[in-house]
Amino acid sequence: MCSEAVSRRYRWIIFDLGVEALPWHEPLHAQLDGVLCVITPDANTHLRLQQQRFSSRTRFLINQFNANSRLKQDLHQLWVASLNNLIPLLIHPDEALAEALMTKQPVGEYRPHALVSEEVTTLANWLLLHL
Repeated sequence: MCSEAVSRRYRWIIFDLGVEALPWHEPLHAQLDGVLCVITPDANTHLRLQQQRFSSRTRFLINQFNANSRLKQDLHQLWVASLNNLIPLLIHPDEALAEALMTKQPVGEYRPHALVSEEVTTLANWLLLHL
């Protein structure tokens, strides 16, 4: 299907490009409306954030946030103060997501009342309002 037909049929098309930049990513990036970078509050991610350059169209989403972890709280506060385009939502760890992936179902269908289902719905609504 050509890109014009796809863009007429769908409002959003999401590509999971992974962390490592590959040669075919560059021409694709030029056509993207935005980039969502999912980050985990840990030392490795923090170091990588300091070593990479991100386009101004990159928005950051914190995944696997645990409010009981002092380290994750500290990194969250640091990123709120220092990261441009940090989405003001957090995704918490929830077994329902792993279980949904194992059953090949969307988490909202597998466990509609799970915390992660509510957070993903909130994220989708936030993206609709801000993109």
